[in-house]
Amino acid sequence: MTTLTFEQRVDALVSDLDENIQNIYRFEDDLDWVNVDIHFINPVTGSLDEVSLFADNGDEPSSMLYCPDIEDGFSSGVVVETLEELYQTILDDTLN
Repeated sequence: MTTLTFEQRVDALVSDLDENIQNIYRFEDDLDWVNVDIHFINPVTGSLDEVSLFADNGDEPSSMLYCPDIEDGFSSGVVVETLEELYQTILDDTLN
């Protein structure tokens, strides 16, 4: 399987979540650190969830943090490494 760059990973996730996306926030600093937070309606549970994608050194993807049911504030998150793992975690309604 091909390793996706950070931007390819973000683009694939935005495309897959499509109409479920509520907000997208992007943060960058002068040291090539990038963070993208995507708030979306979970298609399984209907809850407002968040996935945070991180990049170190520009376009080099790092891990992702999935936080289910953030509507009432911060929830504990699950660290995932790949989009496939993220999708399996989103579909696992026992986390919500």
